Amino acid sequence: MRKELKDFDWHTYGVSEDDFDYTVKLVEEIIEDRQNHLQTKIDQIKVYDFDGNLLDNSTGLADEAIDDLHYYTYIDHLFLWQFALWRLQGVFEGILKQEFFADKKLQGLKAKLNFVKDLGFIISDKDFQELMDWGQLRNALSHNPPEQYRPAGLGANDIRDYVQLVKRLTADLKKQKSKTHPNKS
Repeated sequence: MRKELKDFDWHTYGVSEDDFDYTVKLVEEIIEDRQNHLQTKIDQIKVYDFDGNLLDNSTGLADEAIDDLHYYTYIDHLFLWQFALWRLQGVFEGILKQEFFADKKLQGLKAKLNFVKDLGFIISDKDFQELMDWGQLRNALSHNPPEQYRPAGLGANDIRDYVQLVKRLTADLKKQKSKTHPNKS
């Protein structure tokens, strides 16, 4: 590994709530570009008979190939949403670190949330458990990933739910911080 990759001090401004929206927007744009490219692939499909003769696509003979292209593109998109969860949880943990324990190295989401709670900040049991559930999913995707053509089924709506949760919690914790430590916001 190159020496430069071992230097994890890559923050200039720090992560923020804007990184949640940026991550979702990035994945949405990649998916949109892939959808546009899919149409190009479909328009260029050529089907041949067993003798190597080009067949007319209007006969419906290309339908199976087109269905396969749609299916595998859909599968790829599910993987992109999994990658989004991985990044989004990292952003959330990064915000916690920079806001509440910049000088500490805590490992794992649970340790970080418990540390924030031990500082006196309130995270409801329901929200805590939901974050743990998302963390377990992210860890499973990281350490025991699904097979190539059988993703976990995590989609855009799931990611939007997760983003809504972490944005709400981030705003709430920052609001609590501004009330208890007004000069440290």
